[in-house]
Amino acid sequence: NTTFGTTGQVFCQAIYLTAGITVSNISFHSATTAAGAPTHYVFALYDSARNLLASTADQTSTAWAANTIKTLAVGTPYLVPTSGLYYLMVSVVATTVPTAKGGTARTGGQLAGQATIINGISSTTYATGTAPASLGALTVGTTSLWGAVS
Repeated sequence: NTTFGTTGQVFCQAIYLTAGITVSNISFHSATTAAGAPTHYVFALYDSARNLLASTADQTSTAWAANTIKTLAVGTPYLVPTSGLYYLMVSVVATTVPTAKGGTARTGGQLAGQATIINGISSTTYATGTAPASLGALTVGTTSLWGAVS
């Protein structure tokens, strides 16, 4: 178990994408805690400068059970032009934010402090509607999330 953050926080996880693939879906995997009374959640793809490339629709009150892969279609599929670092973003507004499958907390600084930050909470918050057009600075995370594209 790890966490997507608290309600409304924007969590980013780096992903390496190869030029020529089309991103039509983004997936994240909940762990042992389901989303409790969700009101909004969204997945998105950002470039290495944290500019929005593709996002899913706002999921409003759609249930997200524990131990479930949630795959959501992006509004417009994105053709990756250049191989490199991209970010997957997830944000959930709910009474109880689901836990997530991923790497557990590292205490020795293995994931911390080095540029480029590979995961963490953005200074941008998410409340409703659509994914933010760009994301603010990332606070270094000590856990990692399982995320995928297809």
